[in-house]
Formats: sequence, structure tokens, C-alpha cells
Amino acid sequence: MFTKASIETYFLAEKNAQLICLLLGAAALVFAALFFFYYKTDKTKGAAIFLLVLGIFFSIVGFIGYQQNDALRLQQLYAFDMNPSSLKSKAAPRVQQYLRIIANLHTLGFVLGLLGLVVYLFTRFKKTAAVWQGAALATFVMACIMAGLSYLSYDRTHHYLEALQTFTATF
Repeated sequence: MFTKASIETYFLAEKNAQLICLLLGAAALVFAALFFFYYKTDKTKGAAIFLLVLGIFFSIVGFIGYQQNDALRLQQLYAFDMNPSSLKSKAAPRVQQYLRIIANLHTLGFVLGLLGLVVYLFTRFKKTAAVWQGAALATFVMACIMAGLSYLSYDRTHHYLEALQTFTATF
């Protein structure tokens, strides 16, 4: 059954996931700075480059999602009480689009993880490729985290969309 509590629960879980994403991005930026300026080996410099890129990506995605979450939650709660048909016309298509974005991020996570693993396996015995080894390991780790987070978000959003569509089927 779709209730106000369902809306609140979904958006609270999404807000927490966005906060985790923001904190992971910040942690990746801190590790990138440590690896680049403090440890200064070729492997850590390679890891620092990709941690910097992925840290910026995670931070931006987490910040934007965290910032927009409350406004979307209030819109949904208002629509639930005052205009339930707008849930069908506006909220359901937005959630479907969000599911497609999450599926694309999940695929990107797998592709980056596979790419990192392949690059590491091809360069693991070459001493001159230490930068690429570090970059590959950092990419693999961050891609695995990204794939895990996107899976959890997809599952939660899919259940929310099913409940939303069941509720709006009468409108």
C-alpha cells in the first residue's frame, strides 16, 4: 500500500544514499591528495589521478541529489494529498527516468570496474607501468562501490515505482 510514510521512507533512504555518495567523493578527494602529495610513488600518483576524477564525480552527484531531495519529497507529499493525479502524470515519469539513469550508472560501474581489472592484469608484471597499475586499482575499487550503490538505489526506486503505479492506477 502506498502511503505518505512510503514517500517519506523512500526519500529519506535516497537522501542518505546521496549523503554517502557525497562523503565517498570527499574521501576519494582526500585520498587523491594524500597519494599525490605525500606518498609520491608512481602507483599512488596513478591512483590519485583517477581518484580525483571519480571523487569530483561522486561529490557532484551526491551534492545535487542531496540538495534536490527535500523539494521532491515535499512535491510528492503535496501531490499525494491535494492532487493524486499529478503523481501519475509527473512523478511516475520522473521516477522512470531516474531508473534509466541509475541503470546507466550501474552499467558504467561495471564497465569501469572491468576496464580497471583488465588494465591491471595487463600491467601487473611491468615495472614501467606502475602509474597505470595504480590508476587501474583505483578505478576498480571506485567502480565496485559505484555499482553497489547504484544497485541498492535501483532496487529501492523500482519498489517505490511499483507502489506508485499501483496507487495511481485508479486515476
